Amino acid sequence: LIDVSVEFTEESANAFLKSLEEPPPGALLLLIAPAVERQLPTIISRCQVVRFGGLSDELVQEILQREAAVTDAALLARVLRLAGGSPGQALALADPALWQFRSALLTGLLKRPIDTPELAKAWTEFNDEAGKDLAAQRRRASQLIGLLADVLCDSLAVNQGGTPRRTGPEDDRTVREIASRFTPEQLMECIDRCLEAETQVSRFVQLVLVLEALLDAMTQRLAA
Repeated sequence: LIDVSVEFTEESANAFLKSLEEPPPGALLLLIAPAVERQLPTIISRCQVVRFGGLSDELVQEILQREAAVTDAALLARVLRLAGGSPGQALALADPALWQFRSALLTGLLKRPIDTPELAKAWTEFNDEAGKDLAAQRRRASQLIGLLADVLCDSLAVNQGGTPRRTGPEDDRTVREIASRFTPEQLMECIDRCLEAETQVSRFVQLVLVLEALLDAMTQRLAA
């Protein structure tokens, strides 16, 4: 069982191909890849892709209540909306601290002027609270980048006369404030920068540099 949720570089993929082409006798290699389209064609061509659908909201909610003791109705609704039927994703998103820091991050980005160094410091400290495991720190950073991108995407939708899809009623005021304060071009540039940062996290770029660069780029775009 091999987790390939992180993208292969060309060098690592070439090294891994030998194991795929000549596995040990009697071995069955199972590769776990949430984003199959992000894997190299040389890897995919040597595998049989089996796609699994998400679980029902009822089953995910049962898991949340049993494994994480989540009973808060608002938090349950948020998590179920974003988890996409994935129990693992749901459990990761069920951390109240994650949402508290997301709120602080959005508040900081709406300030004028934006205190980029302070935001970067706070974000780094929040990641460090995940423990000394660097993988856990990266997962936490990636989750926050994704949540930030969700708000920006919904703000762009509202800016263009659409309706939010990833955020809920509790975020309506923030989404509409962002939509009214920034242009579609500014929002799209910030969304693109979030996607770039997620890729950098998955490629093991030093985390503090990724976050500082992301916040600096967003500050420049939102202040334009």
